[in-house]
Amino acid sequence: LFGSGENFHLGINIQKVTFDETGRYFVRSIMFGSPARLAGLKAGDEILSVNNIAFEDSPRRTLAGYEAHRHIHTIQLDRNEKIRITYRRKPNAKAKTLTVSAGIPLDAVSSVKRSIRLIDPSSEFPIGYLHLWNVMSGELPEILQNALRNELKRAKALAIDLRGRGGQVNVISRIARILTGEKRPIALLIDREARSAKEMLAYRLQKYRHITLLGETTAGAVLPARFIDLSGGAQLMLPVNRGDAVIRSFTFGKQLEGQGAVPDIRVTSPLPYRAGKDPILDKASAFLKEQASGRLLKI
Repeated sequence: LFGSGENFHLGINIQKVTFDETGRYFVRSIMFGSPARLAGLKAGDEILSVNNIAFEDSPRRTLAGYEAHRHIHTIQLDRNEKIRITYRRKPNAKAKTLTVSAGIPLDAVSSVKRSIRLIDPSSEFPIGYLHLWNVMSGELPEILQNALRNELKRAKALAIDLRGRGGQVNVISRIARILTGEKRPIALLIDREARSAKEMLAYRLQKYRHITLLGETTAGAVLPARFIDLSGGAQLMLPVNRGDAVIRSFTFGKQLEGQGAVPDIRVTSPLPYRAGKDPILDKASAFLKEQASGRLLKI
């Protein structure tokens, strides 16, 4: 799933959603640098089939590292294998097909690097953007720090995307120190799939006046896990309570399991057929420009 050997995922999360009283599969997120993104797939596209087999029945469909009841999947493929994805961008529109392949495994570190950019770079108040796909690697704090000093140096405010996945406490501790030391306004983008260490980071940083949480209430899936090897190369992931003391020390004693981090500014973000539009990021950009201009101050 996370990229190794000759079999790995396509860097795309696909969510099953009830639309017109039927279960359909829509692109929820795509890693930066993913062949699927480069081929033109967008968030909100309906995935109909893989290699002419309905996605519901496709052997390429697999859980994307979330609990089964969350119905989030990805596509597995072999190294350099070409697969055909049939999709639809609008309701009842004619289906389109594209061919993608992947020669190297995708990873969160390269995705973060490729996400770094300025939004409206030529405007008076450019916004710096970076998406932490997950917060597992110890390289990420340094990547963030370097981005703030270099590519995002001209940004008047920062949109740090925490949507999706999870991470480790030792990594978010370093990220928290970097962001609390920033003088620029910051919006942390969260959604219902943001989980684990990302929820802890969002909740902790919410206490600072220059940082605003924006989006949806997070998953409330915070407890750490242990893995048990099963036959056939599978692993069983079990939540455990042993890390609860560490979690509570980071979240000022707050129990986030089953509750999640609640945004300061709620933004609904319907998934089906949104053609790559991102209401959460759009709202964050507008909000940050008002903050950076001095027209809006967080009290």
